Amino acid sequence: MHKKAICLVLVLLLTLLAVGCGKTQVSGTKNAGEPADKIKFNVGYLPAVGHVLYFVAQEKGFFDQEGLDVELFQFTNSGEGLNAIKSGKLDTGSFGTAAPLTFIAKGTPFVIYGGMQSEGHGVVTKPA
Repeated sequence: MHKKAICLVLVLLLTLLAVGCGKTQVSGTKNAGEPADKIKFNVGYLPAVGHVLYFVAQEKGFFDQEGLDVELFQFTNSGEGLNAIKSGKLDTGSFGTAAPLTFIAKGTPFVIYGGMQSEGHGVVTKPA
């Protein structure tokens, strides 16, 4: 379980990097001694056991440690979640591989950049 939690944190950090590289919003310290603003990050998931890692990371404070304000959104199927990424309502999500490849084949500019490949879903985002 510890190995999976570390993998999840790494995937989310890669997601943050992918999203952050394209945005011009800068976060930093307000004044000396005040904490930097947290980066808002909307993540979609399906009701599957493998996605419990998002909740473990949230419960253990991993997102807070990395300066992330993560909000989790559950979807009942991959298509709904991928449409949310496409429209900009989500920054990233774990929605398998087949459905994202179908979207990509139809011209949606998604990037599958990682995931929980041994027992889960690919992680998808829209390039900035």
